[in-house]
Amino acid sequence: MHPHATSRVATLSLTLSLLTSLACTACGDSQGKATPDTGTRGASSRSSTTASASASTSASTSASTSASATESASASATESASAAPSGGPASSASGSASAAASASATTSALASASAAPTSSVEAPPVLGAEKAGGEYGAWLQAAGSYKAGETGAVTVVLVAKGDYHCNEKYPYKLKLDPPAAGLSYPDPIARGMSIGAKRSTMSVAFTPAQPGTYTISGTFYFSVCTDASCKIDQVPLAVAVKVQ
Repeated sequence: MHPHATSRVATLSLTLSLLTSLACTACGDSQGKATPDTGTRGASSRSSTTASASASTSASTSASTSASATESASASATESASAAPSGGPASSASGSASAAASASATTSALASASAAPTSSVEAPPVLGAEKAGGEYGAWLQAAGSYKAGETGAVTVVLVAKGDYHCNEKYPYKLKLDPPAAGLSYPDPIARGMSIGAKRSTMSVAFTPAQPGTYTISGTFYFSVCTDASCKIDQVPLAVAVKVQ
């Protein structure tokens, strides 16, 4: 072969090789750039998916936590309301109401006590003059007051002294003096002595027709004894009575 022809062939071969090499290099660069880009997009996609999942999980966790906190707070509030301490508002209101009720009841009781009629307290008896000897004491005794038109009574009292005792066998009596105007006796002679060893009593009935002060009087017949002897006596007795 002609030397120039050989040289051209070699040059063409070299050129083809270069072209081929350049073409392969361009193809390789294109493939190499696509691969990283694809990887980046895949990594980005995976990162985005992971971030979304994490955000969703976080939101779900937060929602669950909030729900639990709300439920716990509600339960605590319910327990607090059900078991409020004695110093709580509800207890204080209840205590105030109880205190007010107690104060009202106390006030009503005091008012009732203040308004109670004085006549409900029994007045002390009114004593007539005592007729006394060494062996006895005797007097008439009246209540504090009487009402006009109603039957009342005075009481004969006999007390034995020293070694003497009331004679349980004697027929005691009070022979009444004539009554004053406006006064009457069911029986002019009172009998029925309640006999005790040292003290005996007898009720004497009368009826006042109108208000005023009256004197009830009469002669009392009685007897006291010792183991050796008895004493029989009589004494005048009197007592004033007030009639309303």
